[in-house]
Amino acid sequence: MKKLLTVALTLVMMMTLSISAFASSPELKIEEKSNSSVNGSETHANIVNDEIGVFARYNIDWNIPAGYDEYGVSQFSMSKGNTVEYNISWSPRAGLVRVGLYDRNSGNFYWEETDSRPPLSGKITVPYTSVWSLAVGNLSDQRINATGYFIY
Repeated sequence: MKKLLTVALTLVMMMTLSISAFASSPELKIEEKSNSSVNGSETHANIVNDEIGVFARYNIDWNIPAGYDEYGVSQFSMSKGNTVEYNISWSPRAGLVRVGLYDRNSGNFYWEETDSRPPLSGKITVPYTSVWSLAVGNLSDQRINATGYFIY
């Protein structure tokens, strides 16, 4: 009975606290906001792999004009060192696409990865404590449809 109570209390705490992994900080890559628009998706709670904690999964299905950077309407406070997992694909394969975070406080983008071959997948280490939104940039000369997810 005591073990069952301990498990129940642990689950309640996991549902109310957001705990995520820490990783070493990559080279800081910040860019001033340029052609940007706001785009949103829904979030839901999700347990990721075998890590302890409650994470949110943010699915995207964004149409991004050529030369524009999109960021989600959802915003979240994250501390330096927290990580955001991502897996983003797009079509058509028009050119370079990048993935990162948008700092709501400064209006700057923090780009993690850029490539012309989908998917982009990996983890972003939050460079400093702030309020963030998820971002995808289209560096090509064609409109693309970006789909996938972020987990934070």
